[in-house]
Amino acid sequence: MSVDKGYLNLLAHLRQPKSTLSEETLHSAICHYLIQSSPTPLVESILASPRWQSTPVSLKSTLGLGNSFKSAAYLKWQDLKKSERGFFDVSISSEFTTWTRDILNGSKDGPALLRISIRQVEEELVIAFAEIMDLIFRSNSDPWANEFEKEKVNNNDKANISVLLAANYFVNISDSALSALKLQPLATLCLSTIDHAFLSGKYLQKASLLPNGQESSSTPYSELKKDIDTITQSAEFTHVASVCKLLTRIVDLLTNHAYRSKSKKELWDLCSNITTLTRALCQQVDTDWRTSRLAEVDSEDQLDENLRSISKSIWTILKTQLFATLMLQQSTLTCILFLPPPSTSTGTSVNTTQTHAAATLARTILQTLCYFSFVLSAFGGVSSGAGGAGSKDSAFPELKRVFYMTLDILSSPSPPLPFSSTSTSLDKEVEHRCEKVIKELVEWEFDKIILNPSSNSTRTKLKVGRSYIEARKSFILCCMEQLIPLLRDEFIETTVLPFCQPHLSDPTNRETYESAHSVMLAIFAAHAEKSQSPGVISNSTEKEAEIKTGVGIDATEKGKGVDRTPSTTNLATRLVPGYARLLLENAKEGGLTVSQLRLAYAALVRSTYMTHTNPVLNQQRNRSTTTKNTFQDVLSKVGLGPARTGTTSDGSLSLTWLCVEQLLQAIHDQRNQQEGRDQRLVKRAERKEELTPLALHLTLISLLPSLIHTHTHTISLPTTFSSTNTDTTTKVNTNTSNSTQLNLLTHYLTTLSDLITAHPSHPERCVLVENVFEEIQERVLSSGGPGGEEEVLRWWFGCCERWGVEGRGERAERADSEEAEGEEGDEREEGRL
Repeated sequence: MSVDKGYLNLLAHLRQPKSTLSEETLHSAICHYLIQSSPTPLVESILASPRWQSTPVSLKSTLGLGNSFKSAAYLKWQDLKKSERGFFDVSISSEFTTWTRDILNGSKDGPALLRISIRQVEEELVIAFAEIMDLIFRSNSDPWANEFEKEKVNNNDKANISVLLAANYFVNISDSALSALKLQPLATLCLSTIDHAFLSGKYLQKASLLPNGQESSSTPYSELKKDIDTITQSAEFTHVASVCKLLTRIVDLLTNHAYRSKSKKELWDLCSNITTLTRALCQQVDTDWRTSRLAEVDSEDQLDENLRSISKSIWTILKTQLFATLMLQQSTLTCILFLPPPSTSTGTSVNTTQTHAAATLARTILQTLCYFSFVLSAFGGVSSGAGGAGSKDSAFPELKRVFYMTLDILSSPSPPLPFSSTSTSLDKEVEHRCEKVIKELVEWEFDKIILNPSSNSTRTKLKVGRSYIEARKSFILCCMEQLIPLLRDEFIETTVLPFCQPHLSDPTNRETYESAHSVMLAIFAAHAEKSQSPGVISNSTEKEAEIKTGVGIDATEKGKGVDRTPSTTNLATRLVPGYARLLLENAKEGGLTVSQLRLAYAALVRSTYMTHTNPVLNQQRNRSTTTKNTFQDVLSKVGLGPARTGTTSDGSLSLTWLCVEQLLQAIHDQRNQQEGRDQRLVKRAERKEELTPLALHLTLISLLPSLIHTHTHTISLPTTFSSTNTDTTTKVNTNTSNSTQLNLLTHYLTTLSDLITAHPSHPERCVLVENVFEEIQERVLSSGGPGGEEEVLRWWFGCCERWGVEGRGERAERADSEEAEGEEGDEREEGRL
């Protein structure tokens, strides 16, 4: 029997330390003859080849060898499926099993590192990797072995290659087989590989040495490019995603098998190491970025030609690091969210320590995201995808999941201690923790220079572009928005509001502009929510509540759940007039969009009404003897201006009508300035592409669902106000010669109908009528709660008679006609069938 000359040439090349054949040709030949010849002697020759014994094995060579066996297995299976078989022939699966067994027989005595690269069955693969780990950790712990530098380097190379091979091949290994390994040392190797893949975060250190635009030296550029190329061309960076996946799988396996305290401690130590490493990497990158010319520009067009050629590779590394960080953080958060920390040495679990441990890791993760805020802004930030101007660049789900899970852990109290009567201490712990996190984000040392520069000399030392600063501010504002319900009003007044105020009227950066308004709305939302559920007064705030409300607290009621004013009530109430006016001032081109203005103003009005339904707050207002300075203090501090003068303030409903009145006044002022509206402008306003006076009318209509529950309440208004609208107001009762009692909902509906009826533009009037119909149909009738639905419907049908064909709106009529045509088409189709 003749032997194939190609097979003999392959064996000859395998016997040589170096071959004239390329690796691709050699691997292709191995794949071919594994199928065509007996695999056992060929596998023995491959593993015994000096090609992989005399020189350090590279990752490319081992992966190529593994792919040869992978391709051979696939092609062998395809050949067996195509072959003709008789009735008594061996089945395809049996023949393929025999071929696989022959390969395994040939690899029994081969080196462990090469046996990994061949992708054997999982048991053999795990055993081979265990041998590598024993070799690595045994030599590293042996002082005698450490004396030999060459051996130490070889072991490090073996560790890196073995981790990268495991990351690529352990995907097909079952959890039970993978659990047989020592997972903690394997995780340590993965962390070391990730750190090495990003050069410990120091790949931008040479960027701080880049010359100014006037200088022409190319040496710093070449050094920076060398560091960047070192990363992008390294095997660790190329396979860092696979390494991160392997590490997250290890965390999941340890979480599922953490039954003993020792296992829990190892798992929590691993989670701590992960968060510490990711923060250190991101912090180093952020420091080097801020001190380089990369942070001085807001777009790549401002970079010189040399730096522009490198920036693309830099951003590739930054995005890869961001994805790797989020992958590891998500796995860590899942672990600390569902698995409590290990017990203490005394054997009892201390809840305060557990919460502190989980909160510490969460705070570390939040700091890591803050360091990388300039990278997050490239994806729209954590607040994108919520209807903002940059919604087309909405943040990917992994980023939002990590961000909100982190804040959930920070804002969650620990379980109550055994035999604990109250949870006041836990609430205080969460409150203090959240305030500490916000304060750290705002007052970090470099933030004192960037965000709150106190001296020109300090500022000139650090030139940072506006885009970097705005990205950091936007991230902090998003954190504030989510933690507002847990912050004290004093902290909000002294820290949050001064931070937001500069951005409330500055739409040049949409991200910070919208985030600042979201924080303000979060304050009002927290105010409304807490007003619906009475709180528990703490010992530290009893005296303050007594002074503010005039209500004494009996000593026997301390600690027994005494109702008190929510912490944000007074602050939010004082902010209402100034913020309502600020929203109207931002109703201009380039400011808030129509939808944003409508949502924000409706939320503001709704929060003022919610306060009215709390009996404790009403009792406190009734005890107030003056409201002269109700809105002045906070507004003057944050720059929102004083309250409107001459407005009554007898409770929260007066605030509700104050917002409506300011909106009506703005409509009146713009209507006096409005002349000759163009049909094109009406269509653009309807598409919500441009803010016009019509936007204020639409905002007034959006208040209908917020005012629906005020049908049983009356409000005292000055006679001078009602006398100018005697034809449109409903007088219920007159107590004095200076005021008139009006039903709030009735007065609002009457004013709204008069505005629509008197509107000079027929196209705009149609738009207003259609929006009224949509508000009633989609929000009023679908709310399902008790309210003034009957009164609104009576008002609506009465207005339909006045408006005639406009009563339903042209859009609704078109929808009905299209629906009717569709039903007729269905009937005709059924007739044909």
